[in-house]
Amino acid sequence: VAWAGATDGRFYRQAGIDTVGYGPGGENAHGANEAVIIDDLVTQARVYAAVITDLLAPTSR
Repeated sequence: VAWAGATDGRFYRQAGIDTVGYGPGGENAHGANEAVIIDDLVTQARVYAAVITDLLAPTSR
């Protein structure tokens, strides 16, 4: 899915690294009267925290 924002993800993709863009969106993102829905921002923060916690958790071998 394409998005209108700008990230450095294209550089990673060009290097063959899988890339995911994730964040709150909206019809007016990067436009006039840009705003974010607070509930979406909170959800995003919780997902980021869960991913980081999972990635940093010790693995059982």
